[in-house]
Amino acid sequence: MRYGVLVDLAQHIHLGQPVDVTMGYVNVIWLGDANAMTLVALRHAASPACILNLAGPEIMATRDLCLRLAQRMHRPVQFVGHESDLALLNNGRQGHALLGHPLVTTEQMIDWTADWVARGGAILGKPTQFQVRSGQF
Repeated sequence: MRYGVLVDLAQHIHLGQPVDVTMGYVNVIWLGDANAMTLVALRHAASPACILNLAGPEIMATRDLCLRLAQRMHRPVQFVGHESDLALLNNGRQGHALLGHPLVTTEQMIDWTADWVARGGAILGKPTQFQVRSGQF
């Protein structure tokens, strides 16, 4: 709960800052699930490399995630920008087929993150910059 797109969104809401929804869709995965999948992936190590994306299975609307976080945090949310027709997402289907599906649901991540940020839990202070569309970070 110290880093990630959900933390970025929750921080903006908590601080009363507007959320840019130009990147209108995201997919998220719990770091513990990504770590577990990475360890299982060692079984599939090969040369040439087997390339897998580790990503959450759901494509979530950024605006919807913000509304759900704001509701749980009992805070208003403000939006800027307009959702683009295109989003930069990862497709984790092959990874899920080989390594298993994430155990922590998006709903649980929303609950945990909203609670953590609302209580002032420590964060890393390194924004993901998920909303950047140019590829230049």
